[in-house]
Amino acid sequence: LDAYLERRRADSKPATVVNLQTVMNDLTRFFGEHTDLREITEARADELRTHYLTRSTPKLAAATVARRLKTV
Repeated sequence: LDAYLERRRADSKPATVVNLQTVMNDLTRFFGEHTDLREITEARADELRTHYLTRSTPKLAAATVARRLKTV
């Protein structure tokens, strides 16, 4: 993920980089630092979506969740 962010950093606006970093941090916290993204199934992605929608802090709107998942 770090290499991907570095490649995107060169041609992205600062806000885009911040959004990418946020999603990367969420992925790492939810799936674990050593999980290969290719191993994440649709069911596990749905678990992340449910986590986003039901967590208490911070509350995320459905549109924000959709945008974050689209980033991935």
